[in-house]
Amino acid sequence: MKTFKYILLLFTTMITLSTISIPAPASASGFRDVDASKYNWAMESIDFMIDHQIVTGFPDGSFQPKQAVTKAEFTVMLHRLFPGLRATEPQNIQGVSPNHWAHQEFSDLYTGIGIFAADQQNFNTETYSYSPDKKMTRWDVLIVLDALFEDIGGQTEPTHGQLLSNLNFIRDVQTKNFATYDKYDAWKNAYSLLTPIVGTVGADNDISQDLEWLKANALYTFQNQGIITADNQGNFYPQKQVTRAEIVTILHRLYLTVGGDYTPTPPVVDPIPGGSKHFLYGPGESSGEGHNLYYYKGEDEGISFTVVLDKSLVDDKPIKNIVVRVESSQILDVYVTVNNQKTLYTYEQLTNPINPVRISVEGLPYIMVESKTRFPEQLIESGDNDAMVFVES
Repeated sequence: MKTFKYILLLFTTMITLSTISIPAPASASGFRDVDASKYNWAMESIDFMIDHQIVTGFPDGSFQPKQAVTKAEFTVMLHRLFPGLRATEPQNIQGVSPNHWAHQEFSDLYTGIGIFAADQQNFNTETYSYSPDKKMTRWDVLIVLDALFEDIGGQTEPTHGQLLSNLNFIRDVQTKNFATYDKYDAWKNAYSLLTPIVGTVGADNDISQDLEWLKANALYTFQNQGIITADNQGNFYPQKQVTRAEIVTILHRLYLTVGGDYTPTPPVVDPIPGGSKHFLYGPGESSGEGHNLYYYKGEDEGISFTVVLDKSLVDDKPIKNIVVRVESSQILDVYVTVNNQKTLYTYEQLTNPINPVRISVEGLPYIMVESKTRFPEQLIESGDNDAMVFVES
C-alpha cells in the first residue's frame, strides 16, 4: 500500500515570509484580528509558527486568521518547517511555472511523489498537474500530508476493522460499496485520491485496493494522531477551505508528532555564500572562526559564518542569549544578523570585557556573523593578520 509513496526531499509574497521583514508581535494576542477568546485553540500554534519564522503577519498588524490558504502558501510553510522533506535532486513540477514565486518549494517537496500530491490526478494514464493558486480544502491537506510523510508518530499499520470503524464514525466522508471487484474497477476510473469517497468491495467491505487503502489509512492515521480530525459528531468537513489559523494548527500538531524525524540539524542552509556553519549547544559553549585575513583579500577582507542555535545538550534547555566577541590583531567590525535584521558592532564594543555585546536569540534557529577589517590596507603578507570571532552562550 505505502509502496506507492516516496519520502523525499513554507510563503506568500506578502503573507508570510517574504522579501520584506515585518516585525511580529511578541505573541498571537498582539495581532489586532486574533481574539484570544475566539482563537484560543490556535494561539499556541500561531506563536510557534511566528517564532520559527514559518509565517508572519501583515504590514497592517493583522494575521488574517480567516483567510483561505493556497497550495503555494501551504507548500512554502511545509518547506520551511520540514527541511528533511526536500529532494536532493529536485525537478520541475507540472503546472508550476519556473517564474512562480514558490517554484523552488514545489520542486523541492513534490519531486518523486508526483501524482500523489497533485491537484489533478489520472491514475489510469499516470498523468497529473499542480495548481499553485488553488485554495486548499481539508481533504487536500490530508492527501498531501499523507503523501509526504511515511511514518506518523511511529504508528503501526491499522487493521481492516480499525479502518472500517473510523470510516463509520466519520459521517461526511462517503463509503461506496460494490458487489464485485469488476464493478469497483469500472467505477474507480473516474476518480482519484482527491475524491473524498472510499470504495469498498463485497459483503465484508474490503478496502484493500491501493487508492482506497491510502485514503482510509490517511483518515485513520491523522484522526488517531489528533492532527486533522473530525468533530465529536463525526464531521470531517472534507470540502471546507482551510484557513491560516487552521493550517498553522495542523502543521504545529504534525511537527510535534514527527518533527524529530523530518527536521534535521541544522535546520537551515548557509545564508551567506561561502560562509561556514557552526553549532552552539548550550551555556558555556563557544563557536567561532579564525583566519589569516591576508588570504581572504579577494573576498572583501572578511570572514562569515552561520551559528546554529541548537538546544543545550544539558537538560535540553533553549539558548536565550549569546555574547559576541573578537580577538584580533586587526581592527574588526562585525555584522550580526538576527531574524533578518543586520546590526553593526564595532571592534571597540566587541573587545570590551566590562560591557560585552549580548544579544537575545530566544526561539531563533540561527544567527549570521560577518566580520570586516576596518583597514584592509594593513593586510600585507608580512603583517599580523590573524582574526578570531567568537559567539558564546
